[in-house]
Amino acid sequence: MKKNKAIFLDRDGVLNLPIVRNKKPYSPINNKQFKIYDAVKELNKFRQSYYLIVITNQPDIKTKKISLKTLKSFHNKINQKVKIDKFYVCMHTDKDKCKCRKPNIKFFLDAKKKYKINFKKSYFIGDRWKDMIAGNKIKCKNIFINKNYAETKKYVFKYDFICKDLKSAIKFIDY
Repeated sequence: MKKNKAIFLDRDGVLNLPIVRNKKPYSPINNKQFKIYDAVKELNKFRQSYYLIVITNQPDIKTKKISLKTLKSFHNKINQKVKIDKFYVCMHTDKDKCKCRKPNIKFFLDAKKKYKINFKKSYFIGDRWKDMIAGNKIKCKNIFINKNYAETKKYVFKYDFICKDLKSAIKFIDY
């Protein structure tokens, strides 16, 4: 079967546990902090029908809080649970005003071109306002994992489904 749809995934808070301080999420910066959710392996059931693509903002690379080697080790650990077709990583900070940092959609457009993806048949699972706004821009089905972060109440965004974790998010995806 020829695939033309994707499940886009944010990383921190969706595939792995975020570090939460004062109700704000942060990326893990070492292997001890990096804990993958059990439900990640359930994404394997979609591999026949969907591309699995991670799109993540990781400014800690630029600010040197984390090395590329550590970032790659995190992604290798994810790939041990589920084979991800592509990791798109924005290493910029908000100040850089780049085109790849969510809620911008450069990486989504790159994936669309590379894999011939139909956004209307695709999903984006995220836990932050930037994820949902990016999903709104590409007009895919948005699944919002609501972690009640302090930041999300400040922004207006739309989602098609809301849930508490990846395990429940998966239930909204059509085979």
